[in-house]
Amino acid sequence: MAGTSLGSAGPSGLRAGLDGGDGDARDRAAAGGLQAVVSDAQWADGGVRPAERGAAIGGVVRVVRHAAGGHRAGRPLRGPAQGVETVDWLIAFGPVLAAALLGGGSAGLLGVLVVGLRLPFLTVCTAHAALAGAILGQLAGLSTPLCAFAAAGLCAGLLAWMVRRGRVEANAALASLFSLMLGLAFLGLALAPGPRSEMLGLLWGSPVFATWGDAWLTAGAGLALALFAWVLRRELQLLLFSRELAASILPEGRLLGGLLILGAGVITVNLETVGGLLVYSLIANPGLAALRFARSFSAALAWGLALGAFSAVAGLLAAYVFDVPSGCCVVLISSLVAGYALCHRDGGA
Repeated sequence: MAGTSLGSAGPSGLRAGLDGGDGDARDRAAAGGLQAVVSDAQWADGGVRPAERGAAIGGVVRVVRHAAGGHRAGRPLRGPAQGVETVDWLIAFGPVLAAALLGGGSAGLLGVLVVGLRLPFLTVCTAHAALAGAILGQLAGLSTPLCAFAAAGLCAGLLAWMVRRGRVEANAALASLFSLMLGLAFLGLALAPGPRSEMLGLLWGSPVFATWGDAWLTAGAGLALALFAWVLRRELQLLLFSRELAASILPEGRLLGGLLILGAGVITVNLETVGGLLVYSLIANPGLAALRFARSFSAALAWGLALGAFSAVAGLLAAYVFDVPSGCCVVLISSLVAGYALCHRDGGA
């Protein structure tokens, strides 16, 4: 597989477009350099590095400013992101940080509920269902996010039906569905013609090309889960305490089904941030740490949200500083958080 190192055409094209020539020449050169950067920075070896996004989007910001009459010609490239000034850096990375903050928070919130239900394998199964849906959707030329959510929702609904009918124990059903979804995902990879870099990117993810649309979508999924957890907090407390007791008092199957569907949405929007093989860690680790730190259900939800957001943003910043793939950094930070909670707390919610 090809690496993600930038070719010389990308940065040189950006520099030519940003620092010299007349306005039209700058636009053409910067656009060509951006295209080279983006095409060269595919997710073929574990994620696009944040510094590459800084160079690319920094060029876009300057070209747009020039087109609007606000470009200042002749200003040299400088700064930590290959010449992007502080303001341009914030503009370029604003949607990335927002998507990481919102996605990590929603994942941590989901983790509290999933770990509390003693079904941590649920996120692995649902994540691979979303991964299989996304890959098969790309293979069929359909919308990747819609196919990912449809597959994750179908898997969650099927699991809820199996558990509600009492046909099989939950963890056994999860193991069976997980193997099915994993087989479908790799079947899609095997059948894909030509380069598979975009599909492979779904395995480990990268948030560095997130847009404000992605951030709003992540916010919507997280808000829906937060409202569900707050409005039904008493019912969820009973469900987490004893599923058997909850089944005798509440419509336990519907409650669990609603949680699974909302969890599928959260996992889907985080698929491109952390990846189908790593999103499980971003959900389980903050949830585990939150349940160790908190002394009440409401506090556990708040801890999970905060620790998930911290893990995602800190991992992204660490990836930027050390110029390494961001998905792996997010997972490592969340693992350190969970390890600290296990070593320094006795008990919790």
